Amino acid sequence: MLRELTAIDEQMIDFAWELGKRAETASYPRPSSRAQLLERLQKAVHPDQEGALGYYAGGLLQGICTYFWDPQERYAQTTLFLLERSGYPQAADEFTAFLRDRLGGYELLVGVSAANDAAVSYLQDRGFVCVEASIDTRLARWRRQTVDQAIVVEAIGPASFGEYAAFHDQHALPLEMYWHSKNIQRELERFRILAVRQGAEIRASIFARTYPGGAEIIGHFAPDGAYAVREALLQSLLELLHRGARPPEEVVYFIDEGSDLELQAALNAGFEINDHYRCYRCIL
Repeated sequence: MLRELTAIDEQMIDFAWELGKRAETASYPRPSSRAQLLERLQKAVHPDQEGALGYYAGGLLQGICTYFWDPQERYAQTTLFLLERSGYPQAADEFTAFLRDRLGGYELLVGVSAANDAAVSYLQDRGFVCVEASIDTRLARWRRQTVDQAIVVEAIGPASFGEYAAFHDQHALPLEMYWHSKNIQRELERFRILAVRQGAEIRASIFARTYPGGAEIIGHFAPDGAYAVREALLQSLLELLHRGARPPEEVVYFIDEGSDLELQAALNAGFEINDHYRCYRCIL
């Protein structure tokens, strides 16, 4: 039986934490603590374009799905998609049927750990398309690296964002990224954007979205083979994020599988591999 959740109890927290902390049953974004999980659940049950669903069988909780949607983009994404393996198809079908009824025509993204075989099999069997296969890395301890001093890194702010937006969308739109320039501009105060020019033109960039206690590096655009540029941008971004009295508690960085230079720069800077991520998409 499916229920819309309007309150959170300890059973729900325990259920979601046990499934969410193991790669074999995890969904994305993965909460790094019970406190972060509780915050996510509480936000979803007091909805402002967010929602929470529970699936029960025999009176027992068997699945939790939290999600948000963006009416302007006709885009929805799950923030928890945690289900017991034994009844995975039945619970997942209930969740997707509800979302299809509520958000018909929206693009839906569901993120899971690559090790979550039940989720991967279900999503593929139901016609979801894998649109991202990446390596989930987390900054363990920042290691400052000596970078090429000839590479000049500049910060992008409101005054220069219009110029930067054209470069950004040359890369973001073909990749169908949610964070294209218009959506970044809606939350520009939360973004840290750095760029490198060749002559007068922007040729490379890196950008991160901040949140209370941390940041996620969303994208890193650079010419093929330009390791020194990637390293200079990443080190400059970490320097920027660590300014002030309170350094970030976490820095998350998803790197496309096969992007060896990007991964090498991250590992050299102190990032460690946390998991492997799969993102699946369908039209509801």
